[in-house]
Amino acid sequence: MPERHELDAFLTLAEELPFGRTAERLHLSTTRVSRTIGELERRIGVPLFNRTSRRVELTAVGRQSAEEVRPSWARIAAAFERAVDTGRGITGTLSVAFVGAAGGQLLAGATPPLEWCLHWRADAATARVRAFNEAALRLVGR
Repeated sequence: MPERHELDAFLTLAEELPFGRTAERLHLSTTRVSRTIGELERRIGVPLFNRTSRRVELTAVGRQSAEEVRPSWARIAAAFERAVDTGRGITGTLSVAFVGAAGGQLLAGATPPLEWCLHWRADAATARVRAFNEAALRLVGR
């Protein structure tokens, strides 16, 4: 069974292909990424990437594995992000709309001068909520 850091390296390299960009994204050295991929390939017994001094590309097995693993890995990561948010007390959905001075303009059919964005910070986590024109229009019954 691959470990988390191996799956991260594999899926990131499958997206980026150059080891350098993969290493930058993962905040690792290119040597560490290369070793991690090599260890994963040795353990599963098949190459996932073809490498030359100038190029890196997925093998057929690597491409198929990335396509099959990526959706599951994304769901696992999202589940853990939700668990962390819940542990910090950040749960639920916050919907915000603003109708104030611009409300009269909205009733008259004019477009509000800007899209509103609220940034809320709690426990070092940031939740972003955007209220767009449609939300304001729903509030005034249009």
